Amino acid sequence: RESLPFISPESKNPPEAFTEGTLSFYNDRTELNGVVLLETGELGHAERLLRLLTTPTTSGRRPKLGGRRLQKALGGASQDAISSMVFRLRRKIMRQFRRDLNIRVGRHDVIATADGGGYLVPMTITAEDKTNDIEPPTSMASELIETGCNIRQHKIIEAICRAGQISRKEIQQLCGVSAKTAKRDLCFLRDKGLVEFVGYGMTGSWRLKDPTICQTIACE
Repeated sequence: RESLPFISPESKNPPEAFTEGTLSFYNDRTELNGVVLLETGELGHAERLLRLLTTPTTSGRRPKLGGRRLQKALGGASQDAISSMVFRLRRKIMRQFRRDLNIRVGRHDVIATADGGGYLVPMTITAEDKTNDIEPPTSMASELIETGCNIRQHKIIEAICRAGQISRKEIQQLCGVSAKTAKRDLCFLRDKGLVEFVGYGMTGSWRLKDPTICQTIACE
């Protein structure tokens, strides 16, 4: 059985309780309140499961789906595989929210177990489809949409333009992504000749190779 991360009663900054959230489906990731739950390569059945549980029925209600219906909807995945998938998603949500947002999420807060078996997503979770959303969440010029860098990478460049430099941990907080994703974005920008690492180890940071890029950014 799953358990919440240990929280010391003497903690000066106890976590807040999770009350509601927005589940956002993008082309390359799935987020809950800005925290990345699934990325490209991790999608597939897990994303389809979340979409199924948040898609209203003809009566306008959220479905409560048992193992057999989910098996059929997910292309024959075994019930053991579905149970394992739900277990991993619940555990990931609990851990990442505690780590990234200092919010305590209960086992059934996001993916609940329905009466009589099966699963459902509570109505406290709002679902939104952003797979066709191409508007960058920054103030950069609209022509950036046509470049090769993704929206998250533009956001990183904007942050460097404002601050002069940025660390990987700051990127994780800014974009709500894992260390792996932040590193992948930085390597992409470095390989494009846009950024460079200065300093050493954990105390180092990333800056623009050419400061004029803040006026004309060209990700090809």
